[in-house]
Amino acid sequence: MLVVTLAAVVLLSGSAMAENKKACDNQQAGAQGEQAKNGNAPIGYGGAKVQMMPFMVPYRDDAGVHYQPLAIRLVLDAGPNERPACFGVPYVHDRLLAYLYRANLTADDFVGERRDMLAKNLFDAAVDMVGKGFYTGVEIVGPDSAALDCKSATLTSQCK
Repeated sequence: MLVVTLAAVVLLSGSAMAENKKACDNQQAGAQGEQAKNGNAPIGYGGAKVQMMPFMVPYRDDAGVHYQPLAIRLVLDAGPNERPACFGVPYVHDRLLAYLYRANLTADDFVGERRDMLAKNLFDAAVDMVGKGFYTGVEIVGPDSAALDCKSATLTSQCK
């Protein structure tokens, strides 16, 4: 059951990105042409999000250890460190995986205010790994989360 859940998360995120690729390419081409005419083309990635591969997070209850699939997005900071932040995503992924393994989480940590606290702790772990000025936040992706915009979808495929 656990493997099926993880496979479904990976397949859904992958198929959604593939379906939106053509639409994103068309949208970006139109937006770049319009911005070039106006002379205010954006520079850099600032504010773009990179969705990481899902984690299988262990949590404990009275019956033992269970696993919860968890998808996370890193929000890139604007500025001179935005490209290195993209290149640092695999290292941050490794650090977050180690943090989640040692965190001794419970089922309550994945909902409500404790979910927000988990996101803050994950952000702190990412900052500890690469330093300040690379990321501005960590988002835990849920079923009600908005889809990635075109720039973020492209960076997600490149920053792995």
